[in-house]
Amino acid sequence: LALPRLLAGCASTPSPPPGPGGPTATLPAPLPADPLPDPDPGPPPASAAAEVVTVLEASRHVDAAAVAVLDYSFPDHGLLLGDRRLDVPFLDLDEFVGRLDAAIIEGRVPERRDEIALAQATMATLDLAIGDRVSVVGQDGESYEERTIAARIVGQTVLPNISRLGRLGDGVLITRSALEHLDSQWTPGGLAVRLADGAEATDVLAELEEGTGID
Repeated sequence: LALPRLLAGCASTPSPPPGPGGPTATLPAPLPADPLPDPDPGPPPASAAAEVVTVLEASRHVDAAAVAVLDYSFPDHGLLLGDRRLDVPFLDLDEFVGRLDAAIIEGRVPERRDEIALAQATMATLDLAIGDRVSVVGQDGESYEERTIAARIVGQTVLPNISRLGRLGDGVLITRSALEHLDSQWTPGGLAVRLADGAEATDVLAELEEGTGID
């Protein structure tokens, strides 16, 4: 179940309800010299993203879910790998329900900032193998400076076809700490959800529509 760009939405701010007794009438008396402070407005309204997360956390139809960064570009380029500066799609998953990892064919899932997993075609194009090191280049969205990580390949992965650049065998799996280093202004791109046994995508979509108003 893919929900692209859902988490990039802005917070929705409902209009405050009228006070008891209806609209306040204008009083003829002048305001006091030291007005009373405004009453506590209470907590800010929940964003659409927070509402979606709450629904998925409570859903019996969801086995695992993660905030996903996918099909993402830095200000002037995509993620660049190696001396050839190969532009490749990447995926980052940050779970909030269960455990949701990309498929690993060999090796393991990256866990540190300086660890990545490569898809088979990308690995072959750059003539790399598990255990090799390769430069990973991003660009900060605030300073526009390129930022580089000397990353070790710890696994071979299969990523979904998530980018205009990609095929099934293309791409790189990175960690959230790596993304935060490569671009301090990164934004989430959507959600990745694994359904519970017997559940249908329509079950989750119905819960989201009921719980958030998103259709």
